[in-house]
Amino acid sequence: MYLLSLERRIYPVLTWLVISISASFGANLETSAKAIVERQETAWNSGDAEAWGADYTEDSTFVNIMGMRFSSRSENVARHALLFDTIFSDSTLEIKIVGLRPAGEAAAIMDTIMVLRGHERPPPGIPDTKPGALHTRMKYILIKSDDSWRIVSAQNTAISDHIE
Repeated sequence: MYLLSLERRIYPVLTWLVISISASFGANLETSAKAIVERQETAWNSGDAEAWGADYTEDSTFVNIMGMRFSSRSENVARHALLFDTIFSDSTLEIKIVGLRPAGEAAAIMDTIMVLRGHERPPPGIPDTKPGALHTRMKYILIKSDDSWRIVSAQNTAISDHIE
């Protein structure tokens, strides 16, 4: 009888604890994801390749819209510095999170829609989705390290004007 009584008192506390921890994990992830997207957008719109790469881990991978793979933060930054000096020098980027979910305790998948405007021209072989606007889907893989979320991998895919 004592165990049943103890169970009735402990169960609500454990339930509250599990819900609180889950909510905290989700809130921290959501807040961090929004902050990463805001920093990415700000970095792009100011043509700052170093700031663009700041949330990527040193050993991160990045696959661009043309399928080119960059195997480190420094390669990603160098490529974006070139783009910011050439075809994307006057461009603006809007990013919207369209999906975010944990993938374990220290990883998450974030899907975004990006809209690029004001570019000199789209990358070779990639048509604008709409006149003057290139729409893409960027998938980010995030990892949690030392209580902060970082980008460990990202892949950008053009959205065809037939799909949107």
